[in-house]
Amino acid sequence: MGGDWCYDPCMAADASLAELRELTEHALADGLRDAQRGRWRELVAQLLGRTQSHEGTRKHIRGAAGLDVHVLEPDDLMGLVTSTIGAGGLSMAMPSAPPAGTSLALSIKVPQRKVPLFVKAQVAWVRGGEIGAVFTDAVQSDRELLEAIAVRALLTPGGMLPP
Repeated sequence: MGGDWCYDPCMAADASLAELRELTEHALADGLRDAQRGRWRELVAQLLGRTQSHEGTRKHIRGAAGLDVHVLEPDDLMGLVTSTIGAGGLSMAMPSAPPAGTSLALSIKVPQRKVPLFVKAQVAWVRGGEIGAVFTDAVQSDRELLEAIAVRALLTPGGMLPP
């Protein structure tokens, strides 16, 4: 196998995995260049296809991440920590969860930036003290950064779901 950080021997043997890791580091550091975005989308789609049977039918990669999130609107909700994050949304524990359909304004602290990311989201589901929210308004570079955080989490030892 090409490394202990990948669960799938087929992808480990594939040179595209090394390319995905390299692009992930670019996205986390300086952001992706326009010329890299098409290939990034292809490689992330391949990874999504490999995790799809474990996550259902997602449109975006989702990976474990403990990022600090402050709910700015509605203002009666408090700061939280994500359980998963990706380009399309997040999930997080929320003891007093608002109902599905509630619009949220979120501030997400990421280690790669001095200033938090500001995104708008909508609660998609509520289950047992946890919510899932889809981003309804987020800058492309912020979505790519969140997606890169998810990809890195999936490619880290113990981060991939077992086949």
